[in-house]
Amino acid sequence: MPPSGNPFEPHPFEQRFDSAMQLAQTGRLEDASAAFSALTRSAPRHLKSRHMLAAVLHQLGRNAHALNELDAAIAINPATAAVSGLRCEILLALGRAAQAADAAASALRIEPYSLPARMCLVRALLACARWNEAADI
Repeated sequence: MPPSGNPFEPHPFEQRFDSAMQLAQTGRLEDASAAFSALTRSAPRHLKSRHMLAAVLHQLGRNAHALNELDAAIAINPATAAVSGLRCEILLALGRAAQAADAAASALRIEPYSLPARMCLVRALLACARWNEAADI
């Protein structure tokens, strides 16, 4: 419940998260990165904040840092297809195609019909020259 005691008033953390999302959605990625970083410092186990921080860092090309954030998110909840799917994209960007394929496969075990994870798996398999496996996806 918010500090005011009014159950219909958004909690300050939710307001800060919504503000960070707005920054990301309007392309203010540096500001969004700072806002999500502050959120993860104040609530280190908040999965959505870590996931969004990683997504913004990936968009900024800071893939090693993004991967660290995703690994922290996976430690919080390993059964999150969106996190594993983004991990695949980041690993591909880092040139780690075999690990990317593993991340996509993990995402598909959680959410078998995830099109983004399936597409990432195909790209990862192609990058590993695993043509026949990619053709079967």
